[in-house]
Amino acid sequence: MSSFGLILMAVVLGTLGQLFFKAGTHGAKLAFDFSMVKIFFTPYVMAGVLCYLVSTAVFLKVLSQEELSYAYPMISLTYPFVLLFSWLVFKEPIPLLRWIGVAFIIIGVYFVGKKV
Repeated sequence: MSSFGLILMAVVLGTLGQLFFKAGTHGAKLAFDFSMVKIFFTPYVMAGVLCYLVSTAVFLKVLSQEELSYAYPMISLTYPFVLLFSWLVFKEPIPLLRWIGVAFIIIGVYFVGKKV
């Protein structure tokens, strides 16, 4: 698989991790006490942690092949995916300025990814 394909895999897994975290904490009133420890072991949060672990392993593979200054900015593609799925899955209202900000992120990733 190409480096860019692996980066996309890491991005998708990071996005899934965030979605699982949100699903696992949805409606919970958390404080830095035992409730935080308890929620860590719920199925959704554990799935999120697993996604992050696999994403990290994939990204380590990417770093063995690519420059950090190219690979790491690509991870910011997680932002548009999280925004989109927060809107679609959790029905979160997304203000126009946030959509515009994410468009700038996508444009920035495009420029970082251009090999001149």
